[in-house]
Amino acid sequence: MIVESLGVEKYMDEHINSTNYLLLLMKYKGLQSPETEMGLNTYTNKSNITILYQNQVNGLQVLTKDGQWIDVDPTDRFTVLIGDSLHVSSSNITIIQQKSLIQEINMDSKNIKLPKIDFSHEDLKPHTLVWNQVKTQVHKALVEYGCFEASFDKISIHLRKSIFESSQELFDLPSQTKLKSIRTKPFNGYVGFYHPSIPQYESMGIDDANIPHKAEKFTQILWPQGNTSFWRMILESLGVENYMDEHMNSTNYLLRLMNWIHDKAPKELVDEEHPLLCKPFTHLEFITFSYTEEGMKCDFALKTYCGFQLSN
Repeated sequence: MIVESLGVEKYMDEHINSTNYLLLLMKYKGLQSPETEMGLNTYTNKSNITILYQNQVNGLQVLTKDGQWIDVDPTDRFTVLIGDSLHVSSSNITIIQQKSLIQEINMDSKNIKLPKIDFSHEDLKPHTLVWNQVKTQVHKALVEYGCFEASFDKISIHLRKSIFESSQELFDLPSQTKLKSIRTKPFNGYVGFYHPSIPQYESMGIDDANIPHKAEKFTQILWPQGNTSFWRMILESLGVENYMDEHMNSTNYLLRLMNWIHDKAPKELVDEEHPLLCKPFTHLEFITFSYTEEGMKCDFALKTYCGFQLSN
C-alpha cells in the first residue's frame, strides 16, 4: 500500500525480492538527574521504511517540514516512517522528516498530532474500496508528515508484552556477553553506552530476524546453552512462529554465491555535454557514508551522497 501511495508500485516485486529486514531493539536509561538529556541525536531515517513501537515511555518526536516537533505518544499504535531511500524512488514525497528521542517533552508540540490510520478492517485487500480509501489517507500523511501512526488489532497485548519482557532479558545480560554480537555495519550488532553523544542509549540489531535459522543463530551467540523462549518471541513478533517447529525438524541449508550488478547510466550516453547529474544510488554504501565524519555533519546526507538537490 505504501509503495502504491507513492506511485512506485511497479518496483514492488523487485523491492520485495531484494529486501532485507532488521529487528532493532533499543533501550534508553532513565535520567540520573532532573536536567534534560538527549537519548539520541536528531536523525533522518536512512532505510526505506521503519516501523516503531514504544514501550509506554514518552520521548519520541518527529520534525515536520514546517519545523515543528510533534510528540508521538506511546500508544498501542505503530509509528510508520518513510526513509531517505524512498525519496530517490518517488517524486510525490516533498518533505524530509527527522526524528529524535529525548527525555523532556517540548510543550509547544502538544497541539499537533500525527495522522492515525486504521489497518484493522477485514476488507482491507488490494483493489477494494476500503484499500483505496486507506491508501489515500496514507498518501496524504506521507506527503504532509513523512510518517503516520498505524493501528492493527491483530497483534495481541500478550505478544507486545512478551516482546518487551524478552528485550529486557536481553539488555540485562553482562556487557561482555552482549558484545559477542559484533557490529559489522550500521545498526546491526550491539551498540552500548560508550559514545558521549548517546550516553543513555544501547541497542541490539538482528539482521533478517524473520528467517528462523538466523534468529536461532543470533540466540545461540548470546545464550550458548539455548534460549528457545527468546527465539520464539522474535519469530512471533514477525508473524512466522507457526513455522518454528517445522523449521527445527526439517531445516536444510543452501549456500548461494551471488553477484549484484549496480544500475548505472550506459557509458555511451555520458560525455562532456551529457554528464552524470548524480552519483548512482547504492543503499548499503549510502548507509555507510551516513555514519562517516562527513556524513554525520550533513544536514541532508542523501543530497551530499548522491550530489543532487531534492525538490521541496
